[in-house]
Amino acid sequence: MDKKRYEEGLAVRKAVLGAEQVEKSLRAADEFTPPMQELVTEYCWGEIWTRPGLDRKTRSFLNLAMLTALKPSARNQAACARGAEQRPEQGRVDGGLSAERHLLRGSRRT
Repeated sequence: MDKKRYEEGLAVRKAVLGAEQVEKSLRAADEFTPPMQELVTEYCWGEIWTRPGLDRKTRSFLNLAMLTALKPSARNQAACARGAEQRPEQGRVDGGLSAERHLLRGSRRT
């Protein structure tokens, strides 16, 4: 793991989702989820969301468009729109991870 990229990603993740939500997610980790959380924080948030060229509003819009194309539930879309400087009707996403969370939950049941 690239510690610098992880720390940068963690800062962006907290700024976009809210520190409380991120800390709650980290505290809720079990023996299965820490590697996924580290990967997502380092790569998605630390590599992709810190990349120059797009502001956060544009990145959020693009993520919302991709999630919409994947047809996530309205509940997930609403959750993705919480916590940012933008209003929910503007849309904001969680790095596109709602679908991954559902996959992880399902994989624990099998």
